[in-house]
Amino acid sequence: MTDAEYETQRQRLLDLADKWIKPIGLGWYKIDHEYARDDYEPPDHKGTAKENSLAHCHTDWRYGTACITWNMPQVKEQNDADLETAYVHELSHIFLHEMRWTAGNEEDSLDHEERVASTLTKAFLWLRDSLVEAKDDEAPAEVTRCKDCGGSSRTGIVNDWTCSACNASLCDQCVTARGYTFCKEDGPTPISLPVETAT
Repeated sequence: MTDAEYETQRQRLLDLADKWIKPIGLGWYKIDHEYARDDYEPPDHKGTAKENSLAHCHTDWRYGTACITWNMPQVKEQNDADLETAYVHELSHIFLHEMRWTAGNEEDSLDHEERVASTLTKAFLWLRDSLVEAKDDEAPAEVTRCKDCGGSSRTGIVNDWTCSACNASLCDQCVTARGYTFCKEDGPTPISLPVETAT
C-alpha cells in the first residue's frame, strides 16, 4: 500500500468517525483509531477468518475509552457502504463490551456480542436511512427573504411588510430601523401597512 493509498483510506475512516460517533451517542467516549498497514493482528476468535479480518475494537468501559484497529489493506478492498457498515459495527461493540464481564464464558458471550452488534448496526443504518427518506419527502418550505437585509421573514409574525413601490418583502427589523427601504427601481420608498400572514 502506497502512502497516498494509505492516506485515502485513513481519510475514509476519519469521515465515518465524524459522521457517526456523536450521532450514535458516543461523543463522550475517547475513541482512538490505529491504522495497521502490514502488521495487523486479528482478534483471536473462532468465528473470525484471520486473513479477512477488517478491524477489532478494544474498549475499557470503566474509563470510557476505546481503540479501533483497522487492517488497512482490507479497508481498501471495501466499498463505501460495506466500510460504513463495518464502522458502525465496531462502534456497537463499545456499547456491548462490558457485558462480557458478567457472562461467565467469554468465548460464548463474544458470539452473542457479535450477533447483537450486527443487529444494532442494521438498526442504526435503517434509522439513518428512514430519516434521510423522510427529509427527502418533505416539501421544501417557501422562505421569503427581506429585500433590505436578506434575512428570512418569520412565519406567524403579523408585521410582515411590503415595499409599496415594488411589493418586495421587508422584515420587521428593517422597517423599524429605517421606516422605509431603498427600492432599487425607485429610490427611497415609504412602507405600506403591515400585511397579516398565516400562522
